[in-house]
Amino acid sequence: SGEYYPTALMKSDAIDAIESIQNLKKDVENVKNPYIFAKELKSQNEKTFAERQTLALGEAQTYAKTIKEVPYKFGDTSISLKVSNDEVDAVLNSQYAGYLGRAFDPTTKEGKQAIRDWISNQILTHKLQSGDLGTQIVNSISGQAQKKAIREGT
Repeated sequence: SGEYYPTALMKSDAIDAIESIQNLKKDVENVKNPYIFAKELKSQNEKTFAERQTLALGEAQTYAKTIKEVPYKFGDTSISLKVSNDEVDAVLNSQYAGYLGRAFDPTTKEGKQAIRDWISNQILTHKLQSGDLGTQIVNSISGQAQKKAIREGT
């Protein structure tokens, strides 16, 4: 009696496998030429990726137009770094932007958020490479220190 459950599961799996094989046979019989089938599949995949890429770039451009600053945290300090139009353009025109549709699914909430996070990270990377990151950190910290000194009346 203890063997019944695993046996039933195994039979169920076997039935599913047989149905899957039969469906695959039907699909294969319907496809006369595997080469044409492969080409059609490839072109369908490319079309899907092209659509996703268009949506992903649209999402990236929409978000990039609204972004004025990106958060940056080091140690216990959090600051906001100003974003220039040049930095946004550099990120959107980078070769990596051409892969957004493959990397993220812009039709999902998670995918859209991933694209936004990617934009922010790329802007930080751009700031780091251009040397602007260090300058902005120093300016931000000295600005915070001045505000704190004024608040405390020193």
